[in-house]
Amino acid sequence: MLPPNDPKTTSSAAATATTAPPAAPSSAVKPVDVSTNCVQAEDGTDSNGVKYVYDPAKAFDNDPLTAWRCQWKEQDGQSITAKFDHPTLITSVGLIPGYAKTDIDGSDRFAQNRKITRVRWEFSDGSSVKQQVPVSRALASIKVNVVTDSVTMVIEATEPGVSIVNKSGQRQDAFNGLVSVSEIEIMGTQPPAAPAAPAQP
Repeated sequence: MLPPNDPKTTSSAAATATTAPPAAPSSAVKPVDVSTNCVQAEDGTDSNGVKYVYDPAKAFDNDPLTAWRCQWKEQDGQSITAKFDHPTLITSVGLIPGYAKTDIDGSDRFAQNRKITRVRWEFSDGSSVKQQVPVSRALASIKVNVVTDSVTMVIEATEPGVSIVNKSGQRQDAFNGLVSVSEIEIMGTQPPAAPAAPAQP
């Protein structure tokens, strides 16, 4: 028998201690349903004759050349809600805050259309967080740490587009009657398991 304070006893106890499994890495969380509170923009055709549909699912198709678009009507407050099939630990949320597309004739739709500058992210547990969004074609994300079965993005502020000139020198007016989001990215993982109840003596 070794004495209680023998180092061999201590190291053996440490070796058999259980440790929590490492957290699963975050990945893009795809919604099972997407809804909005605004009127969807009519289908459009670009300068190359390609038809585009602007339904809410386009914000989650991993293609920045497509977009969810809805009517602006002189005020912000448009929202889009992504629902999941089970509670998920969300680790970051982000968006491309406009229509990040340039037509084949050089028409810059990002510059021409209205851009988003601030949003509010709402979660099913009642919490929310605001995000100031830089005016850029790049995805702008913020870190969060919330278990939720839905995420709602509410547009709080926008800025107008400007007139553009294409490769042929044709000028097109700013197009501010709609608000667009090329992509929304929600990253998450499985929520941590609840601790097991202590065994009864």
